[in-house]
Amino acid sequence: MEKDKMVSKNEYLKTVSWESIYAITKHWQSDVDFYTVEIKFLKKLIKKYFIWITDDKYVAEVEQVRRNLKKFNKEKKGLKKMINRHLSHINSLIENTFSTDEQEIREDHGLLELEVARLTKNFRVIKKEVFNVTEEVLSKEKLNIFN
Repeated sequence: MEKDKMVSKNEYLKTVSWESIYAITKHWQSDVDFYTVEIKFLKKLIKKYFIWITDDKYVAEVEQVRRNLKKFNKEKKGLKKMINRHLSHINSLIENTFSTDEQEIREDHGLLELEVARLTKNFRVIKKEVFNVTEEVLSKEKLNIFN
């Protein structure tokens, strides 16, 4: 069944229009740009509650989440460069329809799609970690920050 998915995906990539590939790639670019905003928010959330933590266990958990966010941010930046380079190649191809790079660009698109999906999945895990540790700290430390 997994093999069937790969065959149909490969067939799709062989036939999909360059305009569609461009639109999908722009969508990925937009998603990655939004991750930047979300990362900034998550960092502020962690920073805001970190100062109130007294239990070493929570300090260690928050530090791990911070490291995960930092690692994700680095991966996101690398993926953004790949997406921008891919968009540039697609633009060049659309402007010059006699390019010999068509197959390579289509293959790159398929690989990039897998990277975007992996990064999206990883970000969901990290966001969940941030929310869980924040919720745990708020409930266990019994912070009186809203009064």
